[in-house]
This record gives sequence, structure tokens and C-alpha cells, in this order.
Amino acid sequence: MGGAVWSGRELLHSGEPAALAKLHWLAGASVFPMHSHPQSDRFIVVLRGRGYFQYPDQTLGDFDGSSVRTIAARERDVFPFTRGTVDTFSTTDSELALL
Repeated sequence: MGGAVWSGRELLHSGEPAALAKLHWLAGASVFPMHSHPQSDRFIVVLRGRGYFQYPDQTLGDFDGSSVRTIAARERDVFPFTRGTVDTFSTTDSELALL
């Protein structure tokens, strides 16, 4: 996995606390752990490739792997979710680039 992050302060030359990130996985990347972002909401766009967005109904502290939902992620799909959502992305036979 690789990527970059640009802060809102750099992009907008203001006190904006938001950020923009680009992430890239090669084909077969399926080991990125479940995680959450308790301080920020997310709006993720699939730039290219195919993969999967995975999330449970549990909080990170209660996560035991028993109820993970999987949604196909394809180019131009958008995944908005609120802070604290437990999630991960993975891919099998295609690269996956997210913004």
C-alpha cells in the first residue's frame, strides 16, 4: 500500500482542519486491518480498480470479526461514512486507488 496526505491548511491556505488522502493497493492486498477514524467523517471515491469495502455493525472496541459486511468497490463508486465507523478496503485480482 502507498499513498499521500495533503492537509486542508496546505490546500486551502486557511485554518481548515480537513485533509485529502490518496491510497493505492496492488492486486492481492487483503491484509489491511479493520480500523476507525474517531476524529473525522469520510467521503471516499474509488479512482480506479476494483476491490471491497468491508465494515461490521460493531465498534472497534467490540469488534470480533463475527459480522463483517462486504460491498463491491468499483471505479467511480463513492463511500461516505461518519467518524468512528469501523472499516477496511481490500482487493484480490485488481489494483485499487482511493481518494
